[in-house]
Order: sequence, then C-alpha cells, then structure tokens
Amino acid sequence: MLVQRLLGYGQPNTAATDDDDEGDDSGTLHQNFRATLRHPETMAVELEALNADSSDLQQPVTLNPAAKLVMASAATLPGQAPRKNPLMLTAPEHLLLWEKSGEPLIAVSQLDTRTAPLVSSIGGKLLHNTLSAILASPSLLMRCFLTSGSSAPLGMDLVSAAAFCDNAHVTAEVASLAVALDTGIGSIERLLRRDSLALDKPALSRAAAILALLVGSLPLDGDKAISAMMIRITRVIIRMVYPDVVDHANDGPALGWFYRYAQNSDMRQQWMMWWARVPVVVVRRWIAVLHADALDSVERLLSGLTNDRIIAMRLTEGGDSVPWVGALELLRLLNDANEQLCNYQFDFAERLTSQSAGATVRDTINTLEFCSLEILKLLDMDKELIRWMDNMRFRFGSARMQLQVRDRWAEENIFNLFLYPFLIDQDDKMFLLVTEVHNRMAQRYLAAHGRQAELVQSQRMVNIDAYSEQQVRADVLPEWPLMSSSLTDVVRASNPYLVLSVRRSSLVQDVMNSLLGDKAGMARVRFPLKVRFVEGGEDGVDMGGVQKEMFALLMPQLLAPERGLFVYTDDHNKRYLWPNAASPHSLADFEAVGALLGMAFTNGILIDSTTAPLAPLLVSQLAFSRCSLNTAKMPLDDLMALVARSFSELTSGLQLLLDWDESTQGSVEDIFCRAFEISATGVGTVSLIPNGENVSVTGANRQHYVRRYLEYTAYEHVRAQISAVRRGFMQAADGIIFRTLRPSDLVEWLCNDEYNTIDVDGLEQTTTYDDEYTKDHVVVKRFWRVVRGLDQNQLRQLLAFVTASDRLPFGGYHNITFVVQRNGPDSDRLPTALTCFGRLLLPAYATDEKMQKQLVAAISNYSGFGLV
Repeated sequence: MLVQRLLGYGQPNTAATDDDDEGDDSGTLHQNFRATLRHPETMAVELEALNADSSDLQQPVTLNPAAKLVMASAATLPGQAPRKNPLMLTAPEHLLLWEKSGEPLIAVSQLDTRTAPLVSSIGGKLLHNTLSAILASPSLLMRCFLTSGSSAPLGMDLVSAAAFCDNAHVTAEVASLAVALDTGIGSIERLLRRDSLALDKPALSRAAAILALLVGSLPLDGDKAISAMMIRITRVIIRMVYPDVVDHANDGPALGWFYRYAQNSDMRQQWMMWWARVPVVVVRRWIAVLHADALDSVERLLSGLTNDRIIAMRLTEGGDSVPWVGALELLRLLNDANEQLCNYQFDFAERLTSQSAGATVRDTINTLEFCSLEILKLLDMDKELIRWMDNMRFRFGSARMQLQVRDRWAEENIFNLFLYPFLIDQDDKMFLLVTEVHNRMAQRYLAAHGRQAELVQSQRMVNIDAYSEQQVRADVLPEWPLMSSSLTDVVRASNPYLVLSVRRSSLVQDVMNSLLGDKAGMARVRFPLKVRFVEGGEDGVDMGGVQKEMFALLMPQLLAPERGLFVYTDDHNKRYLWPNAASPHSLADFEAVGALLGMAFTNGILIDSTTAPLAPLLVSQLAFSRCSLNTAKMPLDDLMALVARSFSELTSGLQLLLDWDESTQGSVEDIFCRAFEISATGVGTVSLIPNGENVSVTGANRQHYVRRYLEYTAYEHVRAQISAVRRGFMQAADGIIFRTLRPSDLVEWLCNDEYNTIDVDGLEQTTTYDDEYTKDHVVVKRFWRVVRGLDQNQLRQLLAFVTASDRLPFGGYHNITFVVQRNGPDSDRLPTALTCFGRLLLPAYATDEKMQKQLVAAISNYSGFGLV
C-alpha cells in the first residue's frame, strides 16, 4: 500500500482496457511517477520537521522491490521512444522509503557524484526529505561524498559536495534547510560527547565538512541562527582537529593550554587541504562569522578586573579552552590553508568555483581579509608585544630568567594576541616593529650599562682606581690581569651601541672593516646604531639623520656592479640588481650586505629602489617564511609572471619560445637548436635535467625546459650568495614582528616605488610648526606656494634636506616628522635643517621669489652635519 500511494501504482487508469497487459500497468506507473517528479509538491503532503533523534524515522529501511519498480518505470511506453527516469542514475540500495504520520516519503540515502546532481536539480520534497533523512542519521551523513582517491582531503569528493551545497540553498527553502542542519549538527555533537577513542575520526570529519559546506553556502544576511550553527560547527571541527592532550611540560618550553593547538597532526593537514579547496564565497562567510565570534570570545575572556592568572584560569577551567579560542584556532587553520595554497604546496593551484556566486577560478583570499582591527582595539598592542617578548624570554631564556618569574603557571598559560599574528595588518606590524626594536635595543643598552657597573664595582673591591693609575703613569696601560688581557672585550661589553666611525672618502671600506674586521662587529648588529663622520669637522649628533645619510651614500656604492658583488638582471634595462655568481668577494661580504640591509630595516631606515635597486625576487627570499614557495607545483604562467618582474628580458625570450607556432614558423628543435642545459656565469654549462646536454628542446617538451630554466635562474644559480645575504639579514632583523612579515611585505619595503612620489598636500597635512609659525602664517603660506612649484626631483631633495631620506617612510605621511620652525627675520641666510629631528629652520623671507631662490639653493647644495 505504501509503494502504491507513493508511486501511483494500481490507481484507476481510464485509458486502459480489459485487454491491457502488464506493460500497460508499467506505462501508468511511469506516467504517474514522472508527473510526481515534475511537481514535487505532489510527492507527499506537507511534512513535519523531523526530530533531532534519528529514531523518529519510522522503520527507515531500504525496500529494494520498490526501488526496482521505480527503476523499471523507465521502460518504454507503448508506441513511444524510450524515456529515461532521472532516478535510473540512482542505485536501488540508495533509495530510502519510509512512512511518517501516515504519509509515504522517499529520499536518496547516499549522496555522491551520480545522485547529488539529481537531488539538487529536482529539489522540492525530494531534496527536503533527502537532507532531513541524511542529516538526522550520522551513519548516512558519513557515507556521503565518499571517494577512494588517496589525495582527496578527508576522503571526500569535494567537487560533487561543493556543487551540491552550492545548489541546495537555491532549490531548497532556507528555513527547512536550517532545521535539517540543526538536526545534523546536534547528532555530531552527541557523538563527540561519547567515547572519542571509539569514533571513526575521518568519517566524522567528512560529516562535519559537509555540514560546514552546507551552512557556509547559506547567505548570512545577519541571520543569527545561521551564525550560531557555524559557531557550533567550529567547535566540532576544532575538537576533531585538536583532540584533548596532556601538557608535556618536559618537551621543550611549557606551552600550557596552547600545547593542544601546537600539534601538527595528519588530521590537521587533511583539514587544511580541504579548506584550501573550498570556494572563496564560502570561506569569506566563515571568516566573517569567525571574526565576530572571536571578538565576542576575547571580550568575555578579558572582561572584568583581570590579570594573567585569572585569564589563564578561565582558559584552563574544565580542561577545555575551545569555547574561548575555537574561533581563533579555526581562523588560524583557514589562514594556514590559504598561505599554503598561495605557495602552491598542494596538488591543486586554485579553489573550486561557486557557480551561484559568479566567482572566477583564480579568485583568491587576500591575506588582509584575516586581519581584524576590532579585535586589536580591545588591547594596547604595544604593551601586548612587550608582555609577549618578556614571556618569550621566560620560555627560552636562561634558568636565571625563569627564577625571576613570580607566577610560573600564569606565564606558561598566558593568552596573547601574538599567538594569532594573522590578525595584525601590515601597517600595524610596522608600528609594532619600532616598539620591538626599541625594547630589544633597550635591553642590550641596559645590559651593557649593567656590565659596566659590575666592572667598576669589581675594580673598587680590589682597590683599583683607573684614573689615579693613569695620572701616576701616563700613557702606560696598567698591568691588571683583567684589563691587560681583555681590555678590548671589556670596553666592547660595556658599550651600549654599535658605533660606526666612517669617512666619506672611504665609506664602503670603513663600514666593511667595522663589520668584518672586528671579530665582534657582526655580533653587535642588533645594538642601537650610532654613526660618526670622522673627517671634515662634522660634529653632528646621530639622532637618526646621520645614519640615514650614511645608508643613502653607502648602498649605491656597495651594490654598484663595478664593485663585483651584484650585477644587473637585464643588460639593457639595468633596473634591478642580482647577486654575482662570479663575484671575487667571499660569502662573508654578502653576509655583511645582508646585515646592513637588516640594520636599516630595524632602525627604521627605508632604502628605496634608487638607493638599493635589489630585484624583488631576491628581496622576497630574505623573509622568514614557515611555508616556502613550491615552484615545482606552480603553474608555468604564474612562475613566468613572478620571475618577469626581476628578469623582464629573460622571460620575454622564453615567452617567444612558448608562443612559437610550429605549423607556420618551423619546428622548435630546428629553429632554436637548444638542449636542456644553460650557460651560467661563474659555473659554466649546467644541465637542467639528468643528461640534459643530449636532450633537445622540442615543441613537446619546451614548457618543461622553460620551467627548469626559470627555476635554475631564480633559485639555484646563486643559492649560496642569496643564503649568505639572508643569514646576515636575519642576524640583524630577526624578531617576533619580522617573523610575521610575508615576502610581499619586504618587497614593498625595498622595491615599492609608491613612496618615491611626493604629494605636497599629503606632506602639508602632516607638517607641524614651531616658534611663531602656524599653518595660517603669511610666511608658511608663502613657503607652501613655493613648494607646490617644485618638481618631483626637487621635492625629494627637500625631503632629504629635512629628514635625511628622499623617500617617505613605510606607511606614508603619517609616519614622517616634518616641522617648519622660524629662524629669524628676513635675511640673506639660506634655510638650514635639524635633520636628526626633522626640522626646517626657515627665515621669514619677504617675497615668493626670494623664498624660492634661497630654498632651492639650500636643498641643491647641502652636505655634512654640524652642531647648532
């Protein structure tokens, strides 16, 4: 009776006669069933929502005879051509028939490549019944979209699943889909509360992934119910990715509650691969909800009168920190997945598309989308950074440092936003870099003074008076065991600065001797830098301006191809510099170059592309990256674009090889006459593949040849020199903030020409005034009228005259100090500048013509420093 009511079998057929045979019954069955598919609302009366308990399905059994009847209904009708029933694609065992409230229901019990498109296209009651049945039964949900592919993340057919979920919210009612999802989430949560060791984690993860896709496909539109379901799924995912573990305090520095999330398991890798493939539109919805939940969690965690111990108690209460940091941890997982995707660490190079959202294949998630200014506003980030630095000293410092900690347990269980650096945007990182550098230099400064005080105290204890001894025996070094054997070391240890005393006439030699000639020179590159020009009577006090000028003069001389350390990437363009593989200099010289770049970076000195025109491909390799670029899996077009910015002439020639049309221009092998080898400067001829000299480049293998040519040129040819530059750079610049910077951040710092163009309006808005001058003063207005008449070259000269750098600082005008100060009445004196303090000393010139004449003369002919 159930099957008859469901399929219309056995109902009166007025068109049939007594002579109709069994085939007529089959034709009636076929017509009724196809009518049902065309009008899904006639499949059954309005259904009540299934309860959360799967036992509410009354005897959900597979009725193979009924399923066979459905499939048999595809038989040809009398006198008609064969017509296929859509459910012919469904195996009999995948049809689920049951009865609820006296009404027959039909559903597909397993979604896969064949059944999912059918269910989503029919929609209506079939889609509703199918989702209700599957989501109410974890065992059914875990069997959906199962694939045997070894490379499929979570063993899941993500292509079919994403397409189904993408269409499901269009063809189904959002309200009914939300009810079914709530049921499915509840069933998974109940399973997780049971014995976790007995669970099939891969299958359960696949079920949670389907739920994440389904709910992520729903438009948010401020729907709190959908957001609440996504938060529940978040905690389900985190509990499966990071199972409960015991804190192993003896395995390195104690990580407290965070030890659970520091594990990099195979399950975490599977989930990263899965999230990296999910369509962009779904990931963006998840990021939005996770940001809101993380903001709420951090606000609650920090609420009230709290200290580190109270926060640690909240995180460890009940042994479950997931409600507090679950959203942050899933954000970290999504960020890591996106980073690995951008670095081509997976077997796929792009995300799946979302047809309903109109996304393109190469649509990607920008790293800035993971930043959250709202969360950062909850805390004083400068203080947070200093707290984190102190905590790092506790974790990795000496035993003496650890004994000074008053509350060891609170230090081990500290909560700090620098555990989640992806929340911080690029501009904030540069501000925080200044804070970190100042703190580190202050620690070294105080330590040096402490050693000096200890030395003085030791001298007093043994009744040594250095001053009196010098007065008695002038020009004679005292014969004290400590001073006579280690005088240089003692002086160096008590010196709080790295002091470079240099001459303008031999700048490169003096700097390199200070770093490489002194055995402790490279060891002090992280100390505060002070520069002195020691010839020509320059008595300037280095408050930042002197060192800026030194770098502006040093780097062009040091990096010039004539010196032999670097060569131009292109013979004709001569825009970028690249390490010279045939350089007569040692690797230590390259390391010193890297140290100087790192010193400029940590001291806030911007080196533009005119001062140090290093190739962007070289600069990107100086960054500290936990996820390196995998060029072997990188699409050739992307690799060409990456290398082309630094080697434009080389890539143009290789592109000609790729575009060669053999049908009209001749064969590649005959025209180009190339083998799989390269003639490299400094090393001779190198085979790009084993026995490459005997393998000709043809139309069939030219793409492989181009790939290997690019890889060797960009990453293999000068690997030793680039590694040396990177070692020096890391020695000077390594730190908490530096390790959060991406290669693109460093490229923007060194290779971005954006800050070379000076906007007078932007400069005027950030300028301040002193000593009677205001923005409305007649002389100040005259000054800005003259400045607006200067060309870009003169504007850069003005900026260098006042700040010692012809380039805007990283972050733009907000990070520049530019002060215009009155310097007496109208006179014939030229303007002067306190470069170390960013002050222009401007007399009150009476006319525009005189202002322009004196200002241009000053900025075009300045040189040297003095005391005023």
